[in-house]
Amino acid sequence: MHVLFENQHGQNEIEAERLFLALGRIPNVNHLNLDAVNIKYNKKGIEVNHASETSVKNIYAVGDVLGLYLLSNFANEQGITAVQNAFLPWKKRVDYTKAEWCNFTSLELASLGLT
Repeated sequence: MHVLFENQHGQNEIEAERLFLALGRIPNVNHLNLDAVNIKYNKKGIEVNHASETSVKNIYAVGDVLGLYLLSNFANEQGITAVQNAFLPWKKRVDYTKAEWCNFTSLELASLGLT
């Protein structure tokens, strides 16, 4: 694998066999009182369908609370889709192929699209 990056010293390239990425966040849904409204959840987060709708019709969940992709860019895509699904007469799937991601480390990494 080749990682290209640019800093104050110019453009550089690192070659490596592996990349270690640790996000380490766990959704905390224990204090949301989800049982009171019968929203299903598990240790990974709130369960939703392809349209970000929970087990209760017309209640949507997005972001880290789902336990899927713990990145703000994916939460943005989920949120846009959830709002569309709440107000439009048809249901749309969350399209994760359109959401870019970025890892803010001492060497920042980003990706968009299939390649």
